[in-house]
Amino acid sequence: MSGEKGGAAGGPAGPGPLGRLAGRTGLWGLVLIVLGLWLAEALHYAVVAGSLHGLSGLGLLAYYARVAVFASVLAATRWLLYMGAVWLFAWLLGLRGLDGRRALVAAAYTAPAHALVALAATPAWLLSGGGGRAGVLVVVASYYSSLAAAAAALAWAVRRITGGGWGRAAAAAALSALLVGLPPAAMLTPGFNVYSVVLYVLQRGQPAG
Repeated sequence: MSGEKGGAAGGPAGPGPLGRLAGRTGLWGLVLIVLGLWLAEALHYAVVAGSLHGLSGLGLLAYYARVAVFASVLAATRWLLYMGAVWLFAWLLGLRGLDGRRALVAAAYTAPAHALVALAATPAWLLSGGGGRAGVLVVVASYYSSLAAAAAALAWAVRRITGGGWGRAAAAAALSALLVGLPPAAMLTPGFNVYSVVLYVLQRGQPAG
């Protein structure tokens, strides 16, 4: 009963604007949204890595284009990992009504969460001077803040879809974010790869090669 109630409250495709979009356009609309938000998120990674490379102007623009295009596969993979993880943990915690389609919609809400945190971290990175302890702190804080934001977005979507309590929805979302955001699954996501490389470079105090 709770799954039926949650599904009805969230709409046939899922809750909120992304659920309505999926209902009108199918999953292709979600694909465009997820990849479009990745373009915004990739701006942060390009600025961080580009500053370590000493890039500016056209060099930075070319680097951004390369990151945005080639890492878009990892962004899509991250979305699918969130989908599988949240479906699994919701089911294990007794939350019903989260089928594959609705799980994709719920997972799509992690894309704006990651993008907003990344964009907010960009000026912090620039103000830190792009190195030293301040740079390490910005990189670490932005990565784990993005996981927390993704978990919060997932929890909201799961609760709306299933009609379950906040406790189980938050637990399913937090476990999903940890599964996706930590190795080995994280090695298939764009944020973790940039986070690992940049952190390695900053801790060694060497320019990126």
